[in-house]
Amino acid sequence: MQSVTEAAELLVVKRVAPFSAAVEDRLRQSVGDMFANGRVTPDVVLSGHYAASAIRCADCDSDEIYVAQDTMALNYSWHKAIGDLGPVNDRKTGKALFVHSALAMTPSGTSLGLVSARIWARGDEFREITHTERAALPIAEKESCKWIVGQNECGQRLAPVLDGGKTATVAGDRENDTMEAFSEPGIQYAPAGPARPEQAGTG
Repeated sequence: MQSVTEAAELLVVKRVAPFSAAVEDRLRQSVGDMFANGRVTPDVVLSGHYAASAIRCADCDSDEIYVAQDTMALNYSWHKAIGDLGPVNDRKTGKALFVHSALAMTPSGTSLGLVSARIWARGDEFREITHTERAALPIAEKESCKWIVGQNECGQRLAPVLDGGKTATVAGDRENDTMEAFSEPGIQYAPAGPARPEQAGTG
Protein backbone atom coordinates (compact mmCIF):
# COMPACT_ATOMS: atom_id res chain seq x y z
CA MET A 1 0.00 0.00 0.00
CA GLN A 2 2.94 2.33 0.61
CA SER A 3 3.94 2.09 -3.06
CA VAL A 4 0.38 2.97 -4.11
CA THR A 5 0.39 5.99 -1.80
CA GLU A 6 3.72 7.11 -3.24
CA ALA A 7 2.42 6.64 -6.78
CA ALA A 8 -0.67 8.74 -5.98
CA GLU A 9 1.53 11.53 -4.63
CA LEU A 10 3.64 11.44 -7.81
CA LEU A 11 0.50 11.61 -9.97
CA VAL A 12 -0.54 14.79 -8.16
CA VAL A 13 2.89 16.37 -8.60
CA LYS A 14 3.24 15.22 -12.22
CA ARG A 15 -0.43 15.47 -13.18
CA VAL A 16 0.23 16.47 -16.80
CA ALA A 17 2.63 13.57 -17.42
CA PRO A 18 1.57 10.17 -18.81
CA PHE A 19 0.89 7.57 -16.12
CA SER A 20 4.02 5.50 -16.78
CA ALA A 21 6.27 8.54 -16.75
CA ALA A 22 4.65 9.96 -13.63
CA VAL A 23 4.87 6.86 -11.43
CA GLU A 24 8.30 5.76 -12.75
CA ASP A 25 9.36 2.22 -13.59
CA ARG A 26 9.95 1.20 -9.98
CA LEU A 27 6.26 1.77 -9.07
CA ARG A 28 4.47 1.00 -12.32
CA GLN A 29 4.48 -2.78 -11.88
CA SER A 30 3.28 -2.77 -8.27
CA VAL A 31 0.45 -0.33 -9.05
CA GLY A 32 -0.50 -2.35 -12.12
CA ASP A 33 -0.60 -5.55 -10.06
CA MET A 34 -2.88 -3.92 -7.50
CA PHE A 35 -5.44 -2.79 -10.05
CA ALA A 36 -5.30 -6.18 -11.80
CA ASN A 37 -6.40 -7.81 -8.54
CA GLY A 38 -10.13 -8.58 -8.73
CA ARG A 39 -10.53 -7.91 -5.01
CA VAL A 40 -9.46 -4.29 -5.49
CA THR A 41 -12.75 -2.52 -6.24
CA PRO A 42 -13.59 1.19 -6.15
CA ASP A 43 -15.46 0.66 -2.87
CA VAL A 44 -12.41 -1.01 -1.32
CA VAL A 45 -10.13 1.80 -2.50
CA LEU A 46 -12.55 4.47 -1.27
CA SER A 47 -13.59 2.80 2.00
CA GLY A 48 -11.19 4.89 4.09
CA HIS A 49 -12.33 8.05 2.34
CA TYR A 50 -16.00 7.24 2.99
CA ALA A 51 -15.27 6.70 6.69
CA ALA A 52 -13.39 10.00 6.87
CA SER A 53 -16.29 11.77 5.11
CA ALA A 54 -18.70 10.50 7.78
CA ILE A 55 -16.38 11.75 10.53
CA ARG A 56 -16.16 15.19 8.92
CA CYS A 57 -19.96 15.30 8.60
CA ALA A 58 -20.31 14.43 12.29
CA ASP A 59 -17.69 16.96 13.40
CA CYS A 60 -18.79 19.93 11.29
CA ASP A 61 -20.68 22.78 12.98
CA SER A 62 -23.80 22.47 10.81
CA ASP A 63 -26.74 20.23 11.74
CA GLU A 64 -27.69 20.06 8.06
CA ILE A 65 -25.60 18.15 5.52
CA TYR A 66 -26.14 18.66 1.79
CA VAL A 67 -25.24 15.83 -0.61
CA ALA A 68 -24.96 16.69 -4.30
CA GLN A 69 -25.20 13.89 -6.86
CA ASP A 70 -24.14 14.04 -10.50
CA THR A 71 -22.69 11.95 -13.31
CA MET A 72 -19.71 12.55 -15.57
CA ALA A 73 -18.31 10.70 -18.57
CA LEU A 74 -14.61 9.90 -18.80
CA ASN A 75 -14.25 10.00 -22.58
CA TYR A 76 -11.48 7.78 -23.94
CA SER A 77 -12.60 7.92 -27.58
CA TRP A 78 -9.16 9.02 -28.72
CA HIS A 79 -7.39 6.18 -26.89
CA LYS A 80 -7.99 3.37 -29.37
CA ALA A 81 -5.96 0.71 -27.55
CA ILE A 82 -7.87 0.85 -24.24
CA GLY A 83 -10.31 -2.00 -23.74
CA ASP A 84 -13.26 -2.68 -21.42
CA LEU A 85 -14.93 0.63 -22.28
CA GLY A 86 -18.48 1.25 -23.44
CA PRO A 87 -20.46 3.62 -25.65
CA VAL A 88 -20.63 7.30 -24.80
CA ASN A 89 -24.02 7.67 -26.50
CA ASP A 90 -26.01 6.12 -29.35
CA ARG A 91 -23.27 6.77 -31.91
CA LYS A 92 -21.13 3.88 -33.13
CA THR A 93 -17.91 5.68 -32.20
CA GLY A 94 -16.89 6.82 -28.76
CA LYS A 95 -15.67 4.93 -25.69
CA ALA A 96 -16.05 5.96 -22.09
CA LEU A 97 -16.44 5.13 -18.44
CA PHE A 98 -19.14 6.81 -16.39
CA VAL A 99 -18.79 8.00 -12.81
CA HIS A 100 -21.77 8.88 -10.62
CA SER A 101 -20.76 10.41 -7.30
CA ALA A 102 -22.40 11.93 -4.25
CA LEU A 103 -20.46 14.68 -2.47
CA ALA A 104 -21.34 15.77 1.07
CA MET A 105 -20.93 19.43 1.97
CA THR A 106 -21.96 22.06 4.48
CA PRO A 107 -24.69 24.62 3.62
CA SER A 108 -21.91 27.13 2.92
CA GLY A 109 -20.37 24.78 0.32
CA THR A 110 -17.39 23.38 2.24
CA SER A 111 -16.66 19.89 0.93
CA LEU A 112 -16.88 17.07 3.48
CA GLY A 113 -16.03 14.25 1.08
CA LEU A 114 -17.64 11.59 -1.08
CA VAL A 115 -20.29 9.29 0.35
CA SER A 116 -20.92 7.34 -2.85
CA ALA A 117 -19.21 6.68 -6.19
CA ARG A 118 -20.27 4.23 -8.90
CA ILE A 119 -18.09 3.55 -11.96
CA TRP A 120 -19.30 1.59 -14.98
CA ALA A 121 -19.02 1.10 -18.73
CA ARG A 122 -22.14 0.76 -20.83
CA GLY A 123 -22.67 -2.53 -22.62
CA ASP A 124 -23.09 -2.78 -26.38
CA GLU A 125 -26.81 -3.33 -25.82
CA PHE A 126 -27.05 0.39 -25.01
CA ARG A 127 -26.90 1.07 -28.77
CA GLU A 128 -29.16 -1.85 -29.64
CA ILE A 129 -32.38 -0.69 -27.97
CA THR A 130 -34.41 2.42 -28.63
CA HIS A 131 -35.01 5.22 -26.17
CA THR A 132 -38.64 4.05 -25.84
CA GLU A 133 -37.54 0.50 -25.04
CA ARG A 134 -35.03 1.80 -22.55
CA ALA A 135 -37.69 3.92 -20.84
CA ALA A 136 -39.92 0.87 -20.41
CA LEU A 137 -37.30 -1.11 -18.47
CA PRO A 138 -37.70 -1.60 -14.69
CA ILE A 139 -35.83 1.03 -12.69
CA ALA A 140 -33.32 -1.58 -11.47
CA GLU A 141 -32.25 -2.16 -15.10
CA LYS A 142 -31.91 1.54 -15.98
CA GLU A 143 -28.93 3.82 -15.50
CA SER A 144 -31.37 6.04 -13.62
CA CYS A 145 -31.05 3.60 -10.74
CA LYS A 146 -27.75 5.36 -9.97
CA TRP A 147 -29.70 8.13 -8.21
CA ILE A 148 -31.38 5.68 -5.86
CA VAL A 149 -28.08 3.88 -5.24
CA GLY A 150 -26.48 7.22 -4.35
CA GLN A 151 -29.32 8.07 -1.95
CA ASN A 152 -29.16 4.65 -0.30
CA GLU A 153 -25.39 4.70 0.08
CA CYS A 154 -25.63 8.20 1.56
CA GLY A 155 -28.10 6.81 4.10
CA GLN A 156 -25.85 3.85 4.86
CA ARG A 157 -22.59 5.72 5.25
CA LEU A 158 -24.05 8.65 7.15
CA ALA A 159 -26.34 6.55 9.38
CA PRO A 160 -24.33 7.27 12.59
CA VAL A 161 -24.38 10.99 11.74
CA LEU A 162 -28.13 10.96 11.14
CA ASP A 163 -28.72 8.89 14.27
CA GLY A 164 -26.93 11.67 16.13
CA GLY A 165 -29.59 14.19 15.15
CA LYS A 166 -28.25 15.74 11.95
CA THR A 167 -30.18 15.69 8.68
CA ALA A 168 -28.98 15.14 5.12
CA THR A 169 -30.56 16.56 1.97
CA VAL A 170 -29.65 14.66 -1.20
CA ALA A 171 -29.87 16.88 -4.29
CA GLY A 172 -29.84 16.01 -7.98
CA ASP A 173 -30.51 17.70 -11.29
CA ARG A 174 -33.52 17.22 -13.60
CA GLU A 175 -32.43 13.66 -14.49
CA ASN A 176 -32.96 12.74 -10.82
CA ASP A 177 -36.62 13.81 -11.02
CA THR A 178 -38.13 10.32 -11.18
CA MET A 179 -40.99 8.80 -9.23
CA GLU A 180 -38.75 5.98 -7.99
CA ALA A 181 -36.10 8.36 -6.62
CA PHE A 182 -38.67 10.31 -4.64
CA SER A 183 -40.72 7.33 -3.45
CA GLU A 184 -37.73 5.17 -2.45
CA PRO A 185 -35.23 7.53 -0.81
CA GLY A 186 -33.44 4.77 1.08
CA ILE A 187 -34.66 5.84 4.50
CA GLN A 188 -34.25 2.28 5.76
CA TYR A 189 -30.54 3.04 6.08
CA ALA A 190 -31.04 6.13 8.21
CA PRO A 191 -33.70 5.33 10.80
CA ALA A 192 -33.21 8.40 12.97
CA GLY A 193 -33.02 10.99 10.21
CA PRO A 194 -33.72 10.01 6.60
CA ALA A 195 -31.69 11.45 3.78
CA ARG A 196 -34.35 13.12 1.68
CA PRO A 197 -34.04 13.58 -2.07
CA GLU A 198 -34.68 17.01 -3.49
CA GLN A 199 -34.43 18.43 -6.97
CA ALA A 200 -31.78 21.12 -6.94
CA GLY A 201 -32.77 22.73 -10.23
CA THR A 202 -33.95 22.14 -13.76
CA GLY A 203 -30.62 22.32 -15.56
